[in-house]
Amino acid sequence: MLKTFPVNFETKYEIKRDFFLRGYSLVWVYFPECPYPNKIMLYTTNDWVNLKLDKTVNPHFNLNEPSPLARFVPNEAGWYMGIKLIETLTKK
Repeated sequence: MLKTFPVNFETKYEIKRDFFLRGYSLVWVYFPECPYPNKIMLYTTNDWVNLKLDKTVNPHFNLNEPSPLARFVPNEAGWYMGIKLIETLTKK
């Protein structure tokens, strides 16, 4: 069955957790009106700051606006994987 998203769900969200390291932001966001409300997403910190200023977070990939670099399974293992990816990307 195809799930539909409510209109303007991108403006109704709660940030559950965030992690920042050397230009990357991992965020766990809860969208209460979505069928699958928990999302763990990796952004560049600059994109994440811009989204927060706009007060609109779209979890979908989009070439025309700031969007996640990656998404992870919304559980503790996914959160850990996101942190490990950031650590790998920023390793000197």
